[in-house]
Amino acid sequence: MQWSDLFNLNVTYDLLNKTYTKAILQAKGEINERRALIDMLKSEEHTEKTLYICDRGYPSWNVFTHFKYTENADFLIRYPNERS
Repeated sequence: MQWSDLFNLNVTYDLLNKTYTKAILQAKGEINERRALIDMLKSEEHTEKTLYICDRGYPSWNVFTHFKYTENADFLIRYPNERS
């Protein structure tokens, strides 16, 4: 069994200050990357422009809508294609 089979770690990282700002650890049966991203988005103060860079598990209309209504938060999300 690999560590990646046991849990999922979602984090936000401040590139300029080189620090983690938020982390959400989810157990194997409770993994929901979209929910974790939305929770982090809601709990962060976006006093400055913020760019969230996310992988393939994150895109959804719900996520996009939360970004639309969050000031100073933009996103770059890799979208899966049918072969990935």
